[in-house]
Amino acid sequence: GRENVGGTLRYLTRYEDTALTLAREALHSPAFRDADVARLKAQMLAALNMQENDPDFRAARLMMVQTFGQNPYAQAARGTPSTIKNLTAADLRALHKTQFSRARLLVVVVGDVTAAKAGRIADTLFAGLPKGQALAAPPAPRQNVGQTWYSPWQD
Repeated sequence: GRENVGGTLRYLTRYEDTALTLAREALHSPAFRDADVARLKAQMLAALNMQENDPDFRAARLMMVQTFGQNPYAQAARGTPSTIKNLTAADLRALHKTQFSRARLLVVVVGDVTAAKAGRIADTLFAGLPKGQALAAPPAPRQNVGQTWYSPWQD
């Protein structure tokens, strides 16, 4: 997403301890191995290449740029070929260190679970993350209501 990271943890109750232990380890100490990062970068570049041939994607990108101008929301949510190519495991470690904090959490729990147990699960997973600071609101988008944009198809 544009300013979020999401995840889902699904497990059978009988495997809860193992699932929570592994999820906590991934949240607190992600490996970001070079080989894994390279594989994911290749996947992301292939997906971007496919999107470039999708007229709906190109129209949506044009709309975001025209609607949001210099606002961060105008930037490509999944990056650009150059940003993805230049991304390193060290970049991901630094981002994790500065951005993963309790002040930026939104936790949603769904299932056959009490509020008390959901709280214990959240504490198990997220206790120990730095407190951090909430994100500042981005600047307001510019107002381009009632305008028409045209972008010729260029390969």
